[in-house]
Amino acid sequence: MRGSTSAQGEKQLGMLVLLFGLFLLAAYHFEKHGQEIGSAVSPTSFNTKAKGVRGLSLLLQSQGYTSVPMESTWDSLNSETGLLVMIEPFTRKVETSEISSLKRWVEQGGTALYLISSPARPLDTADTIFGTVAVIPGDPHPQSLPISIPDNTYFNQVHSLYLQSEVRLAPSSSSGFRIDARDKSGILIMHRSLGKGKLVVAAAVNLASNDGIQADDNAIFLMNVANAACKNSSFTVSFDEYHHEVGFESKGQSLGIISYAPRSVRWVFWQFVILMGLLVYNGNRRFGRPRISSPPVFRRSSEYIRAMSRFIRKAHGADVALIPIYLQFIKELQEACHLTGDTPVDRLLDETSRHTGLDRTQIALIIQRCEEVVGGARIFEAELMNLCNHMESIKRSL
Repeated sequence: MRGSTSAQGEKQLGMLVLLFGLFLLAAYHFEKHGQEIGSAVSPTSFNTKAKGVRGLSLLLQSQGYTSVPMESTWDSLNSETGLLVMIEPFTRKVETSEISSLKRWVEQGGTALYLISSPARPLDTADTIFGTVAVIPGDPHPQSLPISIPDNTYFNQVHSLYLQSEVRLAPSSSSGFRIDARDKSGILIMHRSLGKGKLVVAAAVNLASNDGIQADDNAIFLMNVANAACKNSSFTVSFDEYHHEVGFESKGQSLGIISYAPRSVRWVFWQFVILMGLLVYNGNRRFGRPRISSPPVFRRSSEYIRAMSRFIRKAHGADVALIPIYLQFIKELQEACHLTGDTPVDRLLDETSRHTGLDRTQIALIIQRCEEVVGGARIFEAELMNLCNHMESIKRSL
């Protein structure tokens, strides 16, 4: 009865673990799905609502470009990425190390398209790439801004842009930016060279949003930027989703590997720790305190040998003891003389005599007697010891 109860308890615990595991998997899946979709106002390439930029991602793909979400920091930028699209507002902080990595990537030939939104902010000396540009308040009303810049690749066949923004750009005199588009409130679009790459900054998030990309020549402008940045379809266009809380969050090495996992993974991990604690507690309550098993007692190999020796002596089984010794002896002779297992006995005797310098007849007598024992002849302990001594002396002579 006790064994039946124990088995039933183990089955119940197994079902609890299975159900909880399914719950954690479902929670992780829906949390990840929620991360990608985000809110209706999040400017991500996953968002199909008005404020998202899913339309731009699909437009790039239809033109032969590879559009991918970037779910890690700017430190992971590489030469395969031709254009990085960064759209505010960010919900994750941009670290100093990321700014250095972005600057290095642009200097090596990458292009960064940075769409800025409110709030207004002053110059930032800590930002070595965008810190020379202040963000100031501007006219928030939408407008179709006429464009006429014939010598600018970004504005090829662009006659007007539909823009709506609460802020404007105010670069410092030493920023190196070239002004491309402005209205009465201030600068809306500008660009500059940095090393081998380009920085394109626009104070209008709706320029790439799903509800703005089809207006005026917005789509043409964005495709011009992509064409100039990627040059051919072998480069990818990356959308910065990491700073919209999609993907792995880095909090520093000192906090351990768990700090690098997404929020959903960290949540699943702590749920698993709690589950294990409950299982240990429940197991102790159901089955009692754990029992400490004593270490196993091992006998020495010499005891086994002595026991076998006594057994063979009592059973008068000297012939049984000789057979494995003799077969091993023949095998060692064949290996020492470089012969195979089917070598005739005469040749084995010749080669053994040649290698050891012993009399061939003496070796033949020992092998002949052992073969008789293998064939069924009985011997006693004294003869067994005599034959073993002779075989041992032959092996030492090899």
